[in-house]
Amino acid sequence: MGTTSIAEQFVTAIQSNQEYIPVHISSLRVDSVTGFDLFLRVRPDEPVVLYAERNTPFGERSRRRLQENRVEYLYISSSQQGLYRAYLESHLPAILQDPSIETEAKSEILYASAHGLMQEIFENPELDGALGRSRDLVKNTIQFMYGQRRALRHLILAASTDYQLYTHAVNGFVLGMGLALRAGIGTPKELAAFGTGAMLRDIGMTRVPQTIREA
Repeated sequence: MGTTSIAEQFVTAIQSNQEYIPVHISSLRVDSVTGFDLFLRVRPDEPVVLYAERNTPFGERSRRRLQENRVEYLYISSSQQGLYRAYLESHLPAILQDPSIETEAKSEILYASAHGLMQEIFENPELDGALGRSRDLVKNTIQFMYGQRRALRHLILAASTDYQLYTHAVNGFVLGMGLALRAGIGTPKELAAFGTGAMLRDIGMTRVPQTIREA
């Protein structure tokens, strides 16, 4: 899939309504039951094949075999992206704290999680629990930025270049957090408040008709 980051491939697949969406294998926790089917594409010009059914635990042996074969990502059906989104949010703290996962991969997983949450919120602004989930994601982002060298750089590199409103919201959040850190916003409480505001700053745009937004 070229040199494009997996996070951007993930976003592009969603925006273009592709049938299958790539997901980083590092986002799959060992011995966890995913709740969604996993597919493998052996060659770029071949269709995907079922790799593991949704009720099959993703084991260390599977991860090791994939890594030995230099497989960085598997695929999920686009119809199951909501299940993946929920899975990713629940496991995000463990993923970001896992020393065996490279900072670049963590950044792409964090970006994909933020993008999925923003897509869900912008498509349904009255979503129950949206504010709490946003705050949790901001908290995880702050801990990641403080705890990992070059985390911000990799988050910026993971950013998608499409112009969907919720993608713009995530990109603005990432850049805003970087500026806030540079500006010396010191306390975790202040930084968390700033990050939540940066993430949700454009939520009012959902009330603007699509024809006006695209004018």
